[in-house]
Amino acid sequence: IKDLNQMNYCCGFPTFWRDYTRLDHPVATEHTMYSSIDKLWKKGIGMWITPNKLSYTEWKKNFISWNFKDDAASPQAAAGNINVEFWQGSSDYTVTWKYDGTCNCYKRENGGTPHMDLNNNQQLSAKNIVVQFERESRANDGYEGNVHLLYKTIGEGKALIFQDGKMVEGKWSKASRLARSKYTDSKGKEILFNKGVIWIQTVPEGARVSY
Repeated sequence: IKDLNQMNYCCGFPTFWRDYTRLDHPVATEHTMYSSIDKLWKKGIGMWITPNKLSYTEWKKNFISWNFKDDAASPQAAAGNINVEFWQGSSDYTVTWKYDGTCNCYKRENGGTPHMDLNNNQQLSAKNIVVQFERESRANDGYEGNVHLLYKTIGEGKALIFQDGKMVEGKWSKASRLARSKYTDSKGKEILFNKGVIWIQTVPEGARVSY
Protein backbone atom coordinates (compact mmCIF):
# COMPACT_ATOMS: atom_id res chain seq x y z
CA ILE A 1 0.00 0.00 0.00
CA LYS A 2 1.44 3.34 -1.03
CA ASP A 3 1.47 5.72 1.91
CA LEU A 4 0.99 9.48 1.91
CA ASN A 5 0.91 11.12 5.34
CA GLN A 6 1.79 14.46 6.81
CA MET A 7 4.41 12.97 9.15
CA ASN A 8 6.97 11.91 6.52
CA TYR A 9 9.23 13.82 4.20
CA CYS A 10 6.88 13.87 1.21
CA CYS A 11 3.75 15.59 2.27
CA GLY A 12 3.62 18.79 4.20
CA PHE A 13 1.64 21.89 3.34
CA PRO A 14 -0.28 22.39 1.02
CA THR A 15 -1.07 18.66 0.57
CA PHE A 16 -2.09 18.63 4.23
CA TRP A 17 -3.38 21.53 6.28
CA ARG A 18 -4.97 22.17 9.68
CA ASP A 19 -8.55 23.34 10.07
CA TYR A 20 -9.45 24.47 13.59
CA THR A 21 -12.95 25.61 12.63
CA ARG A 22 -14.47 22.48 11.04
CA LEU A 23 -15.86 21.04 14.28
CA ASP A 24 -18.25 22.89 16.56
CA HIS A 25 -16.19 22.25 19.69
CA PRO A 26 -12.53 22.52 20.72
CA VAL A 27 -10.33 19.51 19.89
CA ALA A 28 -6.66 18.68 20.34
CA THR A 29 -4.33 19.82 17.54
CA GLU A 30 -3.72 16.25 16.35
CA HIS A 31 -7.41 16.02 15.36
CA THR A 32 -7.31 19.04 13.01
CA MET A 33 -5.22 17.68 10.10
CA TYR A 34 -6.97 17.44 6.72
CA SER A 35 -6.24 16.67 3.10
CA SER A 36 -8.30 16.06 -0.05
CA ILE A 37 -8.47 13.35 -2.69
CA ASP A 38 -7.48 15.84 -5.40
CA LYS A 39 -4.35 16.94 -3.53
CA LEU A 40 -3.36 13.36 -2.69
CA TRP A 41 -3.75 12.21 -6.29
CA LYS A 42 -1.64 15.12 -7.49
CA LYS A 43 1.11 14.25 -4.99
CA GLY A 44 0.88 10.53 -5.79
CA ILE A 45 1.11 11.07 -9.54
CA GLY A 46 4.24 13.12 -9.04
CA MET A 47 5.87 10.45 -6.89
CA TRP A 48 4.80 7.03 -8.17
CA ILE A 49 2.07 6.85 -10.77
CA THR A 50 4.03 7.10 -14.02
CA PRO A 51 4.29 4.56 -16.87
CA ASN A 52 7.79 3.62 -15.76
CA LYS A 53 7.17 3.29 -12.02
CA LEU A 54 3.72 1.91 -11.36
CA SER A 55 0.88 0.31 -13.28
CA TYR A 56 -2.37 -1.36 -12.31
CA THR A 57 -0.97 -4.78 -13.27
CA GLU A 58 2.21 -4.33 -11.22
CA TRP A 59 0.57 -3.51 -7.90
CA LYS A 60 -2.13 -6.15 -8.33
CA LYS A 61 0.31 -8.92 -9.27
CA ASN A 62 1.22 -9.86 -5.69
CA PHE A 63 -1.91 -8.53 -4.03
CA ILE A 64 -3.96 -11.07 -2.07
CA SER A 65 -7.51 -9.86 -1.54
CA TRP A 66 -9.86 -10.70 1.28
CA ASN A 67 -12.68 -13.04 0.29
CA PHE A 68 -16.25 -11.83 -0.17
CA LYS A 69 -19.78 -13.20 -0.28
CA ASP A 70 -23.32 -12.01 -0.91
CA ASP A 71 -25.37 -10.49 1.90
CA ALA A 72 -27.35 -12.94 4.04
CA ALA A 73 -29.39 -10.65 6.26
CA SER A 74 -30.86 -12.27 9.35
CA PRO A 75 -34.59 -11.58 9.99
CA GLN A 76 -33.90 -11.96 13.72
CA ALA A 77 -30.56 -10.35 14.46
CA ALA A 78 -28.73 -12.25 17.20
CA ALA A 79 -26.18 -9.43 17.38
CA GLY A 80 -28.36 -6.39 16.85
CA ASN A 81 -26.63 -3.84 19.10
CA ILE A 82 -22.88 -4.05 19.59
CA ASN A 83 -21.44 -2.08 22.51
CA VAL A 84 -17.65 -1.68 22.49
CA GLU A 85 -15.92 -0.12 25.51
CA PHE A 86 -12.44 0.98 24.52
CA TRP A 87 -11.48 1.63 28.15
CA GLN A 88 -13.76 0.70 31.01
CA GLY A 89 -15.14 3.82 32.68
CA SER A 90 -14.32 6.09 29.72
CA SER A 91 -17.75 6.46 28.15
CA ASP A 92 -16.62 9.16 25.71
CA TYR A 93 -14.73 6.42 23.83
CA THR A 94 -17.55 3.85 23.90
CA VAL A 95 -18.91 2.91 20.48
CA THR A 96 -22.29 1.34 19.76
CA TRP A 97 -23.17 -0.24 16.44
CA LYS A 98 -26.91 -0.70 15.81
CA TYR A 99 -28.02 -3.21 13.21
CA ASP A 100 -30.40 -1.95 10.53
CA GLY A 101 -32.08 -4.75 8.61
CA THR A 102 -33.20 -2.46 5.78
CA CYS A 103 -29.58 -1.97 4.67
CA ASN A 104 -28.13 -5.06 6.37
CA CYS A 105 -25.61 -2.72 7.94
CA TYR A 106 -24.54 -1.38 11.32
CA LYS A 107 -24.95 2.31 12.17
CA ARG A 108 -22.35 3.89 14.42
CA GLU A 109 -22.80 5.83 17.65
CA ASN A 110 -19.85 7.36 19.47
CA GLY A 111 -20.02 8.47 23.09
CA GLY A 112 -23.77 7.90 23.16
CA THR A 113 -24.71 9.96 20.09
CA PRO A 114 -25.02 9.09 16.38
CA HIS A 115 -21.68 9.48 14.58
CA MET A 116 -22.49 11.75 11.65
CA ASP A 117 -20.57 12.56 8.49
CA LEU A 118 -19.99 16.33 8.55
CA ASN A 119 -20.07 16.50 4.74
CA ASN A 120 -23.52 14.99 4.16
CA ASN A 121 -25.06 14.71 7.66
CA GLN A 122 -25.52 10.95 7.19
CA GLN A 123 -24.84 8.52 10.04
CA LEU A 124 -21.70 6.44 9.51
CA SER A 125 -22.40 2.79 8.76
CA ALA A 126 -20.62 -0.40 7.73
CA LYS A 127 -21.55 -3.80 6.34
CA ASN A 128 -18.89 -5.58 8.39
CA ILE A 129 -17.54 -4.81 11.87
CA VAL A 130 -14.31 -6.41 13.09
CA VAL A 131 -13.38 -5.87 16.74
CA GLN A 132 -9.68 -6.68 16.99
CA PHE A 133 -8.12 -7.13 20.44
CA GLU A 134 -4.47 -5.99 20.67
CA ARG A 135 -1.89 -5.72 23.42
CA GLU A 136 -1.61 -2.16 24.70
CA SER A 137 1.64 -0.72 26.09
CA ARG A 138 3.23 2.63 26.87
CA ALA A 139 5.43 4.13 24.17
CA ASN A 140 8.11 5.32 26.63
CA ASP A 141 9.07 7.99 24.09
CA GLY A 142 9.78 10.77 26.57
CA TYR A 143 6.43 12.49 26.09
CA GLU A 144 5.05 14.18 29.19
CA GLY A 145 3.16 11.72 31.38
CA ASN A 146 4.08 8.81 29.12
CA VAL A 147 0.58 9.00 27.66
CA HIS A 148 1.42 7.84 24.13
CA LEU A 149 0.28 4.25 23.59
CA LEU A 150 1.39 1.42 21.31
CA TYR A 151 -0.74 -1.47 20.03
CA LYS A 152 0.69 -4.78 18.85
CA THR A 153 -0.46 -5.25 15.26
CA ILE A 154 1.90 -8.09 14.28
CA GLY A 155 1.19 -11.59 15.56
CA GLU A 156 -2.28 -12.85 16.35
CA GLY A 157 -5.12 -12.37 18.80
CA LYS A 158 -8.84 -12.56 19.40
CA ALA A 159 -11.32 -11.01 16.98
CA LEU A 160 -15.10 -10.67 16.87
CA ILE A 161 -16.63 -10.36 13.41
CA PHE A 162 -20.15 -8.95 13.01
CA GLN A 163 -22.16 -9.12 9.80
CA ASP A 164 -25.71 -9.98 8.72
CA GLY A 165 -26.89 -9.38 12.30
CA LYS A 166 -24.69 -12.21 13.59
CA MET A 167 -21.37 -12.58 15.41
CA VAL A 168 -18.50 -14.93 14.62
CA GLU A 169 -15.76 -15.37 17.21
CA GLY A 170 -12.37 -15.95 15.66
CA LYS A 171 -8.90 -14.48 15.50
CA TRP A 172 -6.78 -12.01 13.60
CA SER A 173 -3.26 -12.72 12.39
CA LYS A 174 -0.57 -10.68 10.69
CA ALA A 175 2.74 -12.41 9.94
CA SER A 176 4.86 -9.29 9.35
CA ARG A 177 4.66 -5.54 8.89
CA LEU A 178 4.07 -5.90 5.15
CA ALA A 179 1.73 -8.90 5.35
CA ARG A 180 -2.03 -8.65 4.98
CA SER A 181 -4.08 -9.10 8.14
CA LYS A 182 -6.18 -12.26 8.03
CA TYR A 183 -9.38 -13.05 9.90
CA THR A 184 -10.43 -16.64 10.56
CA ASP A 185 -13.25 -18.33 12.46
CA SER A 186 -12.83 -20.82 15.34
CA LYS A 187 -12.15 -23.62 12.84
CA GLY A 188 -9.42 -21.70 11.03
CA LYS A 189 -11.52 -20.89 7.96
CA GLU A 190 -10.94 -17.41 6.53
CA ILE A 191 -13.85 -15.03 7.01
CA LEU A 192 -15.95 -14.13 3.97
CA PHE A 193 -16.91 -10.45 4.18
CA ASN A 194 -20.03 -8.83 2.81
CA LYS A 195 -19.35 -6.55 -0.14
CA GLY A 196 -19.20 -3.04 1.27
CA VAL A 197 -17.55 -1.10 4.05
CA ILE A 198 -15.38 -3.11 6.46
CA TRP A 199 -14.75 -1.26 9.73
CA ILE A 200 -11.88 -2.66 11.79
CA GLN A 201 -12.01 -1.38 15.35
CA THR A 202 -8.94 -2.17 17.44
CA VAL A 203 -9.33 -2.27 21.21
CA PRO A 204 -7.00 -3.20 24.09
CA GLU A 205 -6.96 -6.82 25.23
CA GLY A 206 -9.62 -7.23 27.92
CA ALA A 207 -11.91 -4.51 26.56
CA ARG A 208 -15.59 -5.25 27.18
CA VAL A 209 -17.78 -5.98 24.18
CA SER A 210 -21.47 -6.82 24.56
CA TYR A 211 -24.09 -7.61 21.93
